[in-house]
Amino acid sequence: MASVIKYDLTNNSYGMLKVVGRSVNRGKHGEVLWNCKCACGGAKEAVSERLRRGSVKSCGCIRYGRGGRKYQDITGEVFNDLTVLGLSGRSIINGKGRHLWKCKCVCGNIRKATTTSLRTGAVKRCRACKKVLSGSVMGNRIKDANGYVLITCRCHPNATKQGYVREHVYVMSRYLNRKLEKGEEVHHKNGIKDDNKLENLELWRSNHPSGQRVSDMVEFCYDYLKVHAPYLVKVEN
Repeated sequence: MASVIKYDLTNNSYGMLKVVGRSVNRGKHGEVLWNCKCACGGAKEAVSERLRRGSVKSCGCIRYGRGGRKYQDITGEVFNDLTVLGLSGRSIINGKGRHLWKCKCVCGNIRKATTTSLRTGAVKRCRACKKVLSGSVMGNRIKDANGYVLITCRCHPNATKQGYVREHVYVMSRYLNRKLEKGEEVHHKNGIKDDNKLENLELWRSNHPSGQRVSDMVEFCYDYLKVHAPYLVKVEN
């Protein structure tokens, strides 16, 4: 008598495994097995209950490399501006297989990197952020009609269709490790729109009032005089 399949798991995902169909093989006790494709490129046959309980999450690559060598799962770890989301696959570098990790940059962009490149700091952020921070896109650094600085960063979730994002928005989103949501604005404490140092920026949930706080302006003027005209500043002991 043919066994009845209670649940069709085809196309369901469990951990790093995606079920592609029923296997022709049977489990140790006659259970139905399912053919699964792992995110690393490997394959795995698994019993329904083990998949549904989460006791099987990969082809074995989370604990062991495809060659049988142990390695550490770095999912969730943070390396500079990148947060590891999970294993993405494998790459051949210098004739050797290397695990690739799917990582999320603080700007929201996704980049893949090997374990070694993340641990050594060879890869610190997405390619767009690397260009911005290295100054290689400064030729595209312009001011809009309102006097705000625009930089090129097409991957940024707050970028325009033309690929520009306001620099003060970019700086704040990197600090928050997320994009700016609807209704959030970044205020320049000293009123200088191209002074986009983090300490001069303040996040507001709704429209901020025009002008600057007197306390902010006093502090800014004091710091400015200390640098450019220290003889006008009375130093307190």
